[in-house]
Amino acid sequence: MSILVELLKASEGLEKKIPVIDLDGSKIGEVPLPRVFYAPLREDLVWRAFIHLQTHKLQPKGAFKGSGHKYSVESWGAGYGMARISRIKASGTGKAQAGGMVPSAVGGRPTHPPTPEKKIYKELNRKEKKMALITAIAFTGVLDAVAKRGHRIPENISLPIVVNKKIESIARTRELREFLEKIGLKEELERCKEKKIRAGKGK
Repeated sequence: MSILVELLKASEGLEKKIPVIDLDGSKIGEVPLPRVFYAPLREDLVWRAFIHLQTHKLQPKGAFKGSGHKYSVESWGAGYGMARISRIKASGTGKAQAGGMVPSAVGGRPTHPPTPEKKIYKELNRKEKKMALITAIAFTGVLDAVAKRGHRIPENISLPIVVNKKIESIARTRELREFLEKIGLKEELERCKEKKIRAGKGK
């Protein structure tokens, strides 16, 4: 079954209307809710799409192929009262006759090192990608799902928020902030001011 057929079946007989808000915060009319917001809420698909996008930010990495192979080594074999590990052929240094080139030795080669040929990208089917986008848009119309993401949206606001086309005439941030406060998003604006610095290095 195609995604469009599923959407049509889900929205069959449903005609929900959402208010249109003017720049002064008042309601000036209603518009029918687009059918994309009737899509089934598939959190698993959104998560798969998220992992798919995140892995495509990774860079291939691998160990140096000559790592741990900087010395000439030889195995003495049995009969010397010591381990039959390969020994470094050297003299006059602390590494003389020490184990080398094996993973168990200090400075030896790495065990099963990462290779740049490793498949690090998670793939996503074409239909799954489309459905993930549709259901992600549908999630924005559910107040519980939006609040779960940490947004502070009052319960008296109907999602999605539809605004008059006049909002395109706003040229200053202060004017936009005043409008958002009028429709009840003052707490959300305060939340956006908060800054969090995660623990650890690399920031």
